[in-house]
Amino acid sequence: MTTFFGVPESISNMDPATLAPTRGGAWEQTLYEKFSDELTSLTAEMVGHRQALVAAGYSCDFSDRESELLYLLIRALKPEVVVEISPCHGYSTNYILAALTHNGKGEVHSYEIVEQVRGKPIEQVIRDNQLPWVDMQRLHIHVGDATKASIPAPDFLFIDSAHEAWFASWYFQQLVPRAKVCMVHDIVIDQPTRRTLVPKGPFMGIRESLHVLKTLALNGQPVMSVAAFGRTFDVGQKDRIHSRYPRGPERSVVFLGHDQKEAAVRLHDTIAKLHSWQHRVIDGDRSVMQEVQEMADPAIPWFARISAASIFPFGGYREPAMRSEFPGYHESLMRGLESELVSVSDFVAALEVGTQLGSVDLVFGALAEARQCLPAPLIRFYADHYREFGMPLNTQVARLVRLVSRASTRFGL
Repeated sequence: MTTFFGVPESISNMDPATLAPTRGGAWEQTLYEKFSDELTSLTAEMVGHRQALVAAGYSCDFSDRESELLYLLIRALKPEVVVEISPCHGYSTNYILAALTHNGKGEVHSYEIVEQVRGKPIEQVIRDNQLPWVDMQRLHIHVGDATKASIPAPDFLFIDSAHEAWFASWYFQQLVPRAKVCMVHDIVIDQPTRRTLVPKGPFMGIRESLHVLKTLALNGQPVMSVAAFGRTFDVGQKDRIHSRYPRGPERSVVFLGHDQKEAAVRLHDTIAKLHSWQHRVIDGDRSVMQEVQEMADPAIPWFARISAASIFPFGGYREPAMRSEFPGYHESLMRGLESELVSVSDFVAALEVGTQLGSVDLVFGALAEARQCLPAPLIRFYADHYREFGMPLNTQVARLVRLVSRASTRFGL
């Protein structure tokens, strides 16, 4: 098992089920101190480099702490093979190649599905956007669909790609078990005004961030959140490191490669079916709505069942029609809500599907059950936002306002 300086537990600073902080090790600070001079020099150079790339119209949406930790992890672990899924225009690749160059060993296989940018071949874009002194012979660019490629077993895996649940399901099955260390972008962000961490991409459906967090929880894996690390980052280090992306949100998580447990495999299978069902519904195949009933099986993780239920609003159903035509599935969701909502992924998925179905019971049931297992600031964050954007909450609030108004009138208040 790969460890961080011999202490596997030290990787964790966040519980993937609740996003609550855990007691982590000091390996991050150790790395910053060990490679302080290199990091000072690299970040100083990357200030101007990033400004030039942005001015040229290239994407550089990768924040300071996560780019530093990408460099430091590769520098310390000295991997032979780094796999990067979706380098975009090559900004993050700079940090990978800089670390490999300083290591004097290793190579990066970078997979990009986009073939060109403004008429320029993507391979040339990525190569032209690298620092002038990095060893370009260590970079191997593969253009095409990574899910169809023959990818070597990665010592270090970095993913910033399609932010959909089906894609997360693919890499958890095909890459994570063969990897030693994994870093995935766009999973957890900080809401400093609410004093809570939240999954990236709220109010956008059941997507990659929820799937990643639930899978890690089902597999019993510790995880390091860069957003959580950013809260306690040594101010003294900030004085030595040059900021390249001021106020850019930290979003990555780091975890060790691992096999998938049975519950996680069932979740991955469900997501694969849901992905297929969505395409079939778009093509007009209504038989999907009968097949989806197999997901009512209580042996299937509740997060998988509520994820699969998103096909109902996708197919044009609201709660009354679902309750009438698919009572068994509806009952399965409501029963599971009371006993199986145990993580932030379950909670947010219930809010998403409940809002789309127009289900007051599902939305308010999720809010009530979440109080038993999730931090209060996280619940308040979602309650406030779904009160503003979610129809079931708006409906319920309107009812309460009317009741209060009638009571005030009746009692002369």
